[in-house]
Amino acid sequence: MAAGNSFDSRWSALQAYDAVLAELPSLLALLDDADACLRTRIAYLLAWFPEVSATSRPRLITLVAREKDPVTAATALLAAGLIGTPSTAEDITPYLDAADPLMRWAAATALIRLAGLDKAPVGPALVGRAVTELTAAAHSTFDHVTDYFEGDLHGHIERTLHALPPIPDPAAVREALDACLPRIARDRSGTRTRQAIEQLFPPCHTPHPDTPT
Repeated sequence: MAAGNSFDSRWSALQAYDAVLAELPSLLALLDDADACLRTRIAYLLAWFPEVSATSRPRLITLVAREKDPVTAATALLAAGLIGTPSTAEDITPYLDAADPLMRWAAATALIRLAGLDKAPVGPALVGRAVTELTAAAHSTFDHVTDYFEGDLHGHIERTLHALPPIPDPAAVREALDACLPRIARDRSGTRTRQAIEQLFPPCHTPHPDTPT
């Protein structure tokens, strides 16, 4: 032990996690607080605790339906998707048509996460719509973003695309990645995004005529 702390930072992190988890039942009430910033922080916090999703997920969905602040609503919508079950897709899908582009981004991101769950009603057509929204977001400059991925919305898009199941139109995924390239806040040189493109779309090498195939 050093200064009362474990040498293993993972142990300290687990202790902190458990301490917050124990307080979550009382923190849920803050989703109804008058302060939009506080509502946002609690919604973001809940995304880290799937253990209480049976209680928190319905509260998040209810918050999204009534919320006027766009950042709070998008934060809660994505949180619901991150801790959601397959059926959560039905609650999130309508927000692909939301007027606010940040809400459409959150819905698309959540649906792609849910598409990886067994028996989720997120087929190729819906995944394709989600990719279309992420591509539009990748081409856009946002006036406000959520705190996910430290506010790097375009970096978050790149990570989300890595979680995609196979889709009929891989060119759309390539377009979204290309659009993210100059906008990722923590990838100014574009190195990480170029690596992502190469991983998802390995270059095709034409064999030399004398090379056996």
